[in-house]
Amino acid sequence: MEIKGITIHNTGNDLSAREIYKLLEKNKNRNYCHFLIDENEVVNCFPISQPASHTGKGYDFGNMYTIAIEICRSRSDLETYLKAQERAIEKIKELMEEYNLTKDDIYFHSDFNTVRCPHRIYEIYKTKGDFINEHFI
Repeated sequence: MEIKGITIHNTGNDLSAREIYKLLEKNKNRNYCHFLIDENEVVNCFPISQPASHTGKGYDFGNMYTIAIEICRSRSDLETYLKAQERAIEKIKELMEEYNLTKDDIYFHSDFNTVRCPHRIYEIYKTKGDFINEHFI
């Protein structure tokens, strides 16, 4: 996969990265995303070299060219969620450096679909721009 960006998602539940990974393995659906991230760990569930099926639109730009990051615990209390989000931001910055990406290469799931995802980021920051400007400038 030629990497041209990173797409951020929220899981929409309060499960840990490891719990979601186990569910994905059980259902043989590991291509759901590349990384699951909670307050304690980063779980790589699918090779970055392969497109993940995470934007809900088949072979669109998001699926074909972006690394899928799922921030876990998005239905947990704010403190727990913010710890998971901070770990995700650290991972995103590492990936940006590794693949020579800029803030303009950060996408939200909602950039490819009508869903309001990442829902928790929207609740906290209101806009994608506000989130990116706070964490990636």
